[in-house]
Amino acid sequence: MEKINVGIIGCGNIANQHVYTLRKNKEINILGVCDNLESRARFFSEKYNIEYYTSDPEKLITDLDLDAVHVLTPSHTHAELTKLGLLNNCHVFVEKPLCNSYSEALELIELSNNSNAHVSINHSFLADPMYLKGKKLIENGKIGEISHINFMISDDFLERYNNGTYRKWVIDQPMGVFYDLLPHPIYLLQDLMGDLVVANISFINSDNNLFPLNLIIDFNSSSQITATLNLSLKIEPIQQNLHVYGDSGNVLIDYRNFYVILERSLKLPQPLPRIYSSISKSWQYFREVVKNYFGLLLGRVHPYKGFRNIINNFYVSLKNNEIPNPTISDGANLVKIMEDIETNFNKKIIKNNHSENNDLVNLRPNILVTGATGFLGKELLNRLVEDGFCVRIICRKSSDISCLPKDNIDIKYVDIRDIEKFDEIFNGIEIVLHCASALQGNWNDHYETSILGTQKLLDQCIKHDINKIVHISSMGILDYSNIKKGQIINEDSPLEKYPNKRGFYTKAKLLQEKLVNEYIEKTNLNITIIRPGIIVDSNNPSMMADIGFRIKGIIMHIGFKSRVLRVVSLNNLVDSIILSFKSEHTKGKTYNVLDSPIKTIDYIRSKIRFNGFVIRIPIIIFIVFFAIVDFLLSKLPGQDKRHLVYKLIGMTKSFNYDTALANQDLKK
Repeated sequence: MEKINVGIIGCGNIANQHVYTLRKNKEINILGVCDNLESRARFFSEKYNIEYYTSDPEKLITDLDLDAVHVLTPSHTHAELTKLGLLNNCHVFVEKPLCNSYSEALELIELSNNSNAHVSINHSFLADPMYLKGKKLIENGKIGEISHINFMISDDFLERYNNGTYRKWVIDQPMGVFYDLLPHPIYLLQDLMGDLVVANISFINSDNNLFPLNLIIDFNSSSQITATLNLSLKIEPIQQNLHVYGDSGNVLIDYRNFYVILERSLKLPQPLPRIYSSISKSWQYFREVVKNYFGLLLGRVHPYKGFRNIINNFYVSLKNNEIPNPTISDGANLVKIMEDIETNFNKKIIKNNHSENNDLVNLRPNILVTGATGFLGKELLNRLVEDGFCVRIICRKSSDISCLPKDNIDIKYVDIRDIEKFDEIFNGIEIVLHCASALQGNWNDHYETSILGTQKLLDQCIKHDINKIVHISSMGILDYSNIKKGQIINEDSPLEKYPNKRGFYTKAKLLQEKLVNEYIEKTNLNITIIRPGIIVDSNNPSMMADIGFRIKGIIMHIGFKSRVLRVVSLNNLVDSIILSFKSEHTKGKTYNVLDSPIKTIDYIRSKIRFNGFVIRIPIIIFIVFFAIVDFLLSKLPGQDKRHLVYKLIGMTKSFNYDTALANQDLKK
């Protein structure tokens, strides 16, 4: 093969790293991408200037006559997609694990043996420079014979579950999130120990959590080496530590912090060995940290270094007509161990501590609120109930409902990303108040929640003849960086030209509002768009990043004290939302909702009642600092430019705000 034509199936977050790595290889052409959501495939193809995209993996392979395909989808789809590649004589590089069952793995091995194509799996830690360095120390006898291995991995899945940025398919796997964490440590243990036998499995759990906190697995092997694997959803900071103990020393490989530490046993009188060990480890920590973080800035060290090495090795093997490592048999052996663990696993994935109000016979909600457990949603819900409305809300099972009203609300535990599956939610509903949007996570999280979730919601509103919809947008989508200082801002002001420079949240809110406007133009839906400024707590206003930051009794103020802020109090915003669905004049209109103009220094003195020192820092100082930071971050391999200066300039400009339209139509 002179040039290798490659396709990508699955356009999630990891696909970005695959594209980055593949494009470093001049012998590879990425011809097309595929995702079950065609819109996500389109966004991904546009981001990387890839001409072909589709939602059909078979079309991807056959239309483009691919030589190789990368399968980057949830693990339960790996077997089917790998089989598809092999049946079309297409080499397959698949994310771990190879598949979800050993029987599927054996079928894939048979297909591979009868095909001209090879399969390899992303066992990336095997090719990581830190592991290779640690393994070399072990093979050179620096720690003697291995006796025990301890592997600790912790993960922030609970936090992502609670804020809604988790991958939905993860909790549907055989062992939930643990299934996603198991492959890396297992194939490393197999590499060091040979065969693995599951000796014991135990949980550390808590009734106050939705998931088991720790999964602890003990292994034996015919090599007489034992191992303990601890997978934790609780331990902070995040850990990825492989500790190999021998009869004359030990090696610690820290994948998270990029260092390898060797501790050797010395036959010297006490306390000399302890003194030597402390000095030696301290020096190694210092040396490794300095060397590796300089390496990060220079691009020599990277968290995905092993990942990139293993992909490059795959294509070197193909060019040389060799079987790539890890082999498909290695992948099958990993799946067998995971299957053994699963058979001993007492499945405790979700404990639903909430109950829906299905027993409330007389409850007849006519308003549906999305995002009701958020900052705005909670205040809006309380006001609606106070005003005598009966309200239905949708929220995740992890949401905190303790602060919600006890009466006249009907709670449905539904993720907005799945709203199309629940027609019953719209029974009796006349008004939809749409406050939900993603606040954190990667682009896929924002896209699926803010854009795709909104589209599904509006389609349901059409299906169920909803009378009125109020969509909560944001004034943050306006083109502040390019509008001249001092100009009047109103509903017709230009929208952000370069949303990619503003971050995922702004980009998603901008596309979300554009989507809503398309429904206004093309359907009969009665939609009103409310664009609030920066929302501040009516009873407890706080310091805002737009002003500066606080250090004990001093406020470091960014820019000019006379700068006008775009703020709206929570109470005033809720008033505007309620008035917007009561009014007959708001159909198809967009309203910028703000309080009366207030300068930054007046906000500091009168709103947050700060009487200490205010030190103004010229904007140019922050511009220079952020420019340096942005430059350094952009030098890290695979990191996008953050555009910190662009954001800062837009954030600290002063404008005049015209809210005449909202004042006219949304008045009590």
